[in-house]
Amino acid sequence: MTRMGTLILMGVLGSAVAAAAVESDGAWVERASYGTFHVVVGDNAGNTERLAASEFVRLWKDTTGETINTSMSPTDGVNVWIGRSAVSALLIGQLRLDDLENDGIRIRTFRSGAEGFDTAALVLSGRTERGTLYGVYDFFERYMGVRWLTPKVTHVPKTPPESLAMIDYRYSPPFWYRECTYFSRASCGPEFRRVHKFEDHWPIAFGGHTLYDLLPPEKYFAEHPEWYAEVGGERVAPTEGRVRGPIDPLIAEGKAKVGQLCGSNPEVAEQIAARIIECTERRKDPEFIKVRENQIVFSGASPHPSGKIWSVSQMDWFGNCTCDACAAIDKREGSPMGSLLTMINRIADIVGERYPDIKIHTFAYLYSVPAPKHLKPRDNVLVQLCSIQFNFARPFADPDCAINWVFMENLRKWAKKTDNLIIYDYIVNFSNSLRPHPNLHVIQPNLKTFMENHAKGVYEQSSEGAPTPDIGMHHLRAYLTAKCLWNPDSDSEAIIRDFTDLYYGDAAPYIREYIALMRDTVLEKDAIIAWYSLAEWIDYDLVVAAEAIFQKALAAVADAPEEIRNRVAAAHVPVRFAAIACRPRFERQGEMLVALRPPCLRLEEFIDLVKGFGVKDYPPTLDVPISGLLKEIDDVLPARREEVGLEVLENDRVALWIAPEWRGAVLRWRVKDHDAELLRGYEHYGALPTIWREYTHTPPIGQPIADSFRLIERASNSVVLEAEMDSGLAVQKHYILAPESNELTFTLTLHNGTDEPMVPLVKSVPEFYTQGPVHPEIWTQVGGEWSRQNVPAEPSRLEILDEAEYTALAARFPKAKLTLVSTFTPGEMQPLLWAYRSEDPFNQLNLDVLPNQAPLEPGATRSATVCYYVTKKKPKRIR
Repeated sequence: MTRMGTLILMGVLGSAVAAAAVESDGAWVERASYGTFHVVVGDNAGNTERLAASEFVRLWKDTTGETINTSMSPTDGVNVWIGRSAVSALLIGQLRLDDLENDGIRIRTFRSGAEGFDTAALVLSGRTERGTLYGVYDFFERYMGVRWLTPKVTHVPKTPPESLAMIDYRYSPPFWYRECTYFSRASCGPEFRRVHKFEDHWPIAFGGHTLYDLLPPEKYFAEHPEWYAEVGGERVAPTEGRVRGPIDPLIAEGKAKVGQLCGSNPEVAEQIAARIIECTERRKDPEFIKVRENQIVFSGASPHPSGKIWSVSQMDWFGNCTCDACAAIDKREGSPMGSLLTMINRIADIVGERYPDIKIHTFAYLYSVPAPKHLKPRDNVLVQLCSIQFNFARPFADPDCAINWVFMENLRKWAKKTDNLIIYDYIVNFSNSLRPHPNLHVIQPNLKTFMENHAKGVYEQSSEGAPTPDIGMHHLRAYLTAKCLWNPDSDSEAIIRDFTDLYYGDAAPYIREYIALMRDTVLEKDAIIAWYSLAEWIDYDLVVAAEAIFQKALAAVADAPEEIRNRVAAAHVPVRFAAIACRPRFERQGEMLVALRPPCLRLEEFIDLVKGFGVKDYPPTLDVPISGLLKEIDDVLPARREEVGLEVLENDRVALWIAPEWRGAVLRWRVKDHDAELLRGYEHYGALPTIWREYTHTPPIGQPIADSFRLIERASNSVVLEAEMDSGLAVQKHYILAPESNELTFTLTLHNGTDEPMVPLVKSVPEFYTQGPVHPEIWTQVGGEWSRQNVPAEPSRLEILDEAEYTALAARFPKAKLTLVSTFTPGEMQPLLWAYRSEDPFNQLNLDVLPNQAPLEPGATRSATVCYYVTKKKPKRIR
């Protein structure tokens, strides 16, 4: 086994942490006897115990400078007994090795003459051989001061301890399954995984999103559409090609309809069970496994080399089956997990009859997170609860975080349903690995919460396949995660201090100051950090404060070795990223709006910088930090100072801020008589969807119709703006405030300046503030009658409205007890769709409106008007 990484001799660590260890006051051995150590293994020792013995010899040399030998017999020196094979059955009983759980470890010293030992002895063992190996690493970390900081950096104290005290230590990790993609094949070798107590192989969890691999729609849908989900009244599945992920081009281009499988159909369970049984029986058949379709099944649904776990898990999107049979099950169970678990249990029953030791794995993910009311998973089913929809700025058990209590409720319910609960957690921001992501303070509390709720394993996802980047806090996060996966009761602050002192040298206090600044900011702002977030909480002032800290950190290591300076520079990268991409600070200066951004590197300089640290894109995964940044800023470095004219319409009831040069966006719409902000672009422009502007009506994603608008007409209560689209369509926008109410009239006038008829593909898209993280009620009025559209209100919904003669559309904001009403003239302007993401930080409601889409003749003009007002009345009372 090769020496891993670089041994960095950075000074004596001091006494090793010995939490949970019991040590006597007297010394067990003195430094003078270190050269007499000898390793003993049993003659029937397995490969892992022999590896443990060789690792002890190697690490003893690293830490003491002494070369020692291994044999199957003790010597008259200090003997180190490795593994169960090396000690007597009587001692195995005395050490209670069989009481250890999972990969539990036992470290015990004996004085000469004690327990039948002729000389001083050290026993390093576990219940399993793997536990013995981990016991060796634990000994050198805990008592000899070794720290495996990164795959390239190992800390070994310059001098060994003067003596070793008596040791009596035992520990069993609570999780039998521990995995983190920071320790993937792309990031490290098996040596680094071992020292952090992970298995040697690199499983992608237990597989995932496998329904289409096990029952390929391109193969079966045409003949058996009833096996696939019914969505919106039709059976759906992609048939034009192999579609497996949400970013597949066929989905992005709208060419593939996707869903799940029909969980209530017994044939589906029978087909999948038969496939699992066939693959299990022929797992070692060379002719079978070389078939591409079978390789896909093995890699996706059964990646664990044991072959004892098969993943039957929903695809990475919504689209659960709503056929009558599935809907009836889900209604009874109070969750779409009802029909899914019905299918999973059937599969488990069939497979279990043939292979009782095989477990069927499935996700509780997105729509299937809520536990069913009555159904329970079979004993051979693993349920993996996913935390993707929640807030990673606060611990899941934080009583002040309402969104996380939803997760906690489901965690507790699942813990009562099954003894085979495992967790799928997320510890990075998948929007960009270069972005600051302050979650170090939640890693240990969350793992402890999983342990306390009887989870048996945890998978921490940190990437989609890219190696751990050297920048930011990624190495620290990986180190902390590994420590807390092994022991969720670990002291995370002590771990962070230990790592930063060793890795950053004299800059360590400032690195910790930066970590504290970011943590305190997200907590004070009550920020939401999602698994994929543009980090709207990062603003001008935060970047300036963080930059000041890093200037002190860089100065502290100005005379340090280049390696230390580079580490601090790498930690600085996310702040430099944030300086480029952060939300600006807005200042209104008279009739001007000024946007200020902090100083930053030129775009080319920044990209060269991160490439110098080995950062690159890994398409088609989400790990595309460089192209991700360019896409986020539209390939242009945002100006450090922008000034735009601001057209302000204001009276006693309403204030409207319009920025013609910023794509004609309405940035603020304040309804004074109800103390309500309908738009918040004056605070969050460029960071959150909180403005009102016009887009091309070109599905799937429209584009702003113009970069800027011209001011055509201005009065005390009205503004007219105009722009011309590339198509030759001229667009005028007319805003009028009513004198005696909070009503705002908006007229969209379209003129075809070409000599050909054209369809006016323009829509108006106001992104209203939902007045907090509460789902709005959506109402439509046809023929004077109001109808509720979303009964009950559900999170993150989008609905395209049916064609009808709508006269009004209303959104009721329950928390604010206000109703926003928009009225129309049928045939002129009509509501197109409503969509909302009311959860923090978005608090967004779109009420898209569309002018008449009949072709506009050359030289012709068409106008369409919508009137908005706010009232306390509920829609049913509005006439």
